[in-house]
Amino acid sequence: MVDKYFNVTYCLSNGNKRIVKDVIASDSEEAVLNAPSLITNERIDLQLEGRLHRIDARHLVEVIAEEVDSPDQRKENRNKNLDALNNLNL
Repeated sequence: MVDKYFNVTYCLSNGNKRIVKDVIASDSEEAVLNAPSLITNERIDLQLEGRLHRIDARHLVEVIAEEVDSPDQRKENRNKNLDALNNLNL
């Protein structure tokens, strides 16, 4: 299989998003598995009836893998766009 590049976005329950760029994989499922885990835990302390209860909660809500161009391809596209802009300014 041909390796592709993916951006893996971790959507957290507090509204934040964390993006891991340029994960190399053959498909989106493999990209999610290959990306470093950014799951964050939150410890909630509750005082109920004189007893302390600690709850570990995960912030992770959704993981999205999106295929993107390779870094070399993005650089080439950027250079083409800059050349086109420079030609317009002549």
